[in-house]
Amino acid sequence: MSHGAHSPAAVATVALTQRRRLLRNLGMRARDLDAIGRALLVNWSRAAGALALLDDHANTAGWLDEDGEPRGFTRLYIGLLNAERLAALRLADHLRARDPGQPLAPLADEGRRARLAAVGDQG
Repeated sequence: MSHGAHSPAAVATVALTQRRRLLRNLGMRARDLDAIGRALLVNWSRAAGALALLDDHANTAGWLDEDGEPRGFTRLYIGLLNAERLAALRLADHLRARDPGQPLAPLADEGRRARLAAVGDQG
């Protein structure tokens, strides 16, 4: 069984959904962002998309193998979780610098939701 997180096409499809969801939660459109903001959004959404694919895989295959050892994808998951966190912080910093009045609570909530889901799936 493959998780799809190494497939550019699979990640791109899920990343598009993640990107649209975040923009909707922020009350923004992609055209509201400058080029750097769009690049940061794409960077975040790719990491979030790959994490979503791995979450689906973990829900199906489980986090541990028959011997109780972490499955191979868990290393990738940890790296992607950190990449997503850093990308969200950079995007939030960029948005804050562009428009200090821009509400960033939805972005923080999205990151918190991802972290809690990751911790909840492990426990």
